[in-house]
Amino acid sequence: MEQPENHTTGVNQDTVKIALEKAIRFIEYRPRSSREVEDRLRRWGYAPSTRESVVSRLESCGILDDRGFASLFMGEMLRKGYGQRRILNSLLAKRIDRELIDTVMLDYPEEDELERATKLAAAYASRFSGVESTAAIKKIVGFLTRRGYSNGIAFEAARMTHSVDTQISPELE
Repeated sequence: MEQPENHTTGVNQDTVKIALEKAIRFIEYRPRSSREVEDRLRRWGYAPSTRESVVSRLESCGILDDRGFASLFMGEMLRKGYGQRRILNSLLAKRIDRELIDTVMLDYPEEDELERATKLAAAYASRFSGVESTAAIKKIVGFLTRRGYSNGIAFEAARMTHSVDTQISPELE
């Protein structure tokens, strides 16, 4: 027998309780954004009113905090060596609100970007000893751009780690 809905909210409180417990277990695995939790609840078959109730309750308790999540996520990506573009795209993939992403990205340490890219390039460049300079530079630039660094930063970092005469390879600039 189905439980009656709460007449003030239109939501079955037993269903909300079960969904809330499942959502908490989902969040315990690793931090999540509000939209990730809502999406998972939808995949589990919960009605929009139940999803909204669960997410709202988790936000009001401070368990879900998209700003904190986005800042934490950006910090993790920085530690792993990702660049600005990759971090931005990853936050968008987590379905964080664009305005919130823009606010969090104001904390992105642009002044350290070349240094971080150069460290990555140096580690990656060790694979290309004996490889012709232009080919090595292209590979390093490709690696860095896939990690989210701009072409300019990637090229500068690659050039600093693997000396090349840019007059020989203008296509890399």
